[in-house]
Amino acid sequence: MYGKEKKTIVAEFITFSDDAKKTTFWKLYDDYEAQRKAYGQKRIAILEKYANSYETMDDKSGDEIIKETIRLQKDVDGLIAGYYEKIRKGVGGKQAGQFYQIESYFLSATRLLILENIPFIGELDIKPVSGSGKNRSTIYIFHGYFANIDLNKELTGKTFVS
Repeated sequence: MYGKEKKTIVAEFITFSDDAKKTTFWKLYDDYEAQRKAYGQKRIAILEKYANSYETMDDKSGDEIIKETIRLQKDVDGLIAGYYEKIRKGVGGKQAGQFYQIESYFLSATRLLILENIPFIGELDIKPVSGSGKNRSTIYIFHGYFANIDLNKELTGKTFVS
């Protein structure tokens, strides 16, 4: 599955013997994808907000980020369920079920990938241990793992240890 475009994977999984149903499905799927991608941009914005406020997060900002995340998850889950119904009415239950399964799989894989690559709130226990001179570096303790950051290299943006 990896290395293929999403639409190619969907086309291999959901097949049609009727051209009219195929045309109806792909029109609905393209509409769905446009909306899903807009939600993807919202997800990126929330992740950027999380990363940018991680070290200074307080009760208010943490609550705001979690509430935005909850709203987004409900919206995305609702989008998939809504398009399941549209596809079921347009082409039938089998292909609608396949749509629901594969989109749920993609969504779950995306959510898991995100969760595996960002620290939990407060989990990144920053305890710098700095060297000096030519071997300047800082070691950060992250949930029992050590990350050695070379301070001689210029870093841009926020970086999380995964």
